[in-house]
Amino acid sequence: VIANQEENTARVVGRLADRGVDVWVSYPRSVREGAELLRELAQLGASPERVARVVDPVFAALAQAEARQHEARAAGRVGPRVFCAIWRDPWMTVGGDTYIHDLIELCGGANVFAKGAEGRRYPIVERAAIEAAAPELILLPSEPYRFGEVDRRELLELDCPAAASDRVYLIDGTLVSWYGPRIAEAIRVLGRLLAI
Repeated sequence: VIANQEENTARVVGRLADRGVDVWVSYPRSVREGAELLRELAQLGASPERVARVVDPVFAALAQAEARQHEARAAGRVGPRVFCAIWRDPWMTVGGDTYIHDLIELCGGANVFAKGAEGRRYPIVERAAIEAAAPELILLPSEPYRFGEVDRRELLELDCPAAASDRVYLIDGTLVSWYGPRIAEAIRVLGRLLAI
């Protein structure tokens, strides 16, 4: 059984282990860790050819994104300031110790709540804090909360650069929160959105 530290409780994992079930607990907090986990899992039962077909494109996209990130940093280029919501009522976002944060940074963005709030990995933020952070781009993924057009229109009313330039985007949530074979597509899609 494959479990995730954020998604599955220690109680559930313990019960499985008590019943003799082998449990692999994952906890990737970076895109590279997600890619490494994909490789490890693929190697458990697939042929080397199948592993290469699934894993190689992910590592190729990761290497290209890391090279672009290194170039940008070396040149002193700073990408757009990004607010990525993950929940509402209350509004929640991602701090710096998360997979989504790393994906945003890897694709050229700067997470406006990287330092979190109140020491939380997933800070709760008020509309005023979002405006004060002055995001240039806002991402509204379809999961874990299913953001829709009503949410997008509400955030377009904020007093911030993203709203002023109509850069509030509804996106496929699997791209930002499901690591694995989707990593290559996530890098492509977010890289395009974050290009200014």
